[in-house]
Amino acid sequence: ARKLSLAQIKDVEDALRKLESTFEFPEHLDFVNPVSEDADADTKEPGALAYTANNTPVHAYEHALNGLLTKLDAVESNGDLAIRGRRKEVVREVERALEAVERRVEESRERERERSRERRRSR
Repeated sequence: ARKLSLAQIKDVEDALRKLESTFEFPEHLDFVNPVSEDADADTKEPGALAYTANNTPVHAYEHALNGLLTKLDAVESNGDLAIRGRRKEVVREVERALEAVERRVEESRERERERSRERRRSR
């Protein structure tokens, strides 16, 4: 049982490495409620990440990472501290990958906000 649990954790870790190495962050993201040209200064700020073709890689990546967390949750430790510790390490790695992509999404959102403010100022 211990070997199986450690092998499952290793499989998830390998899947994480593959995901990280193949993921390409899109050049441009689409957000819900983009600022329209006639919007007031504080309304219609870019909101949530939209479900568009541009954003498909990000949504798929986040979905895959969350799937890895689900797999890790299913690994039985049976009280084995080594298994629990190893699982926790890999959970942290997956969470770091999720946080990194969220940071990049937020940076894109901020750039979009700045562009919309500039458009409003230039009118």
